[in-house]
Amino acid sequence: MLQDLIDENPRVIWLGAVNYIKTGPRWFLRKLRVMLDHRLEQTLPEVRADALVLRGADDRVCPHDWVAEVTRLLPRAHMREIPGRGHEAMITKPDPVARMILAHARGEFD
Repeated sequence: MLQDLIDENPRVIWLGAVNYIKTGPRWFLRKLRVMLDHRLEQTLPEVRADALVLRGADDRVCPHDWVAEVTRLLPRAHMREIPGRGHEAMITKPDPVARMILAHARGEFD
C-alpha cells in the first residue's frame, strides 16, 4: 500500500492522514478485518440497481482487470476510466467524474 503513495497527490495523502487520525488505528483494524472477510463475488450479483464503476486509468490500487471483474459481476453495470488519473481521481479532478456520473444518470451509457 505504501508504494501507491509514491506518486500520490499531497492533497490526497493529507486527506487520508486526517481521516485516519480521526478514526484511529483500532477502528481501522476492525474495519480492515470486515473488509477482508467480505466476499464481493457473492454480494455483487445481488445488486439490482444500475451501477457505474469508475477507476482512474492509472490506478495502481484497483487494477483494470479487478475493476472489470467487479463490473462483470454487477448485473446492470458500466465501467468507465478517467484518463490520466490514479486512485485519487474523484478527489483531485472531480469534473470528469461528475460528467460521467451525470451521463450515467441520463442513461447515456446504455
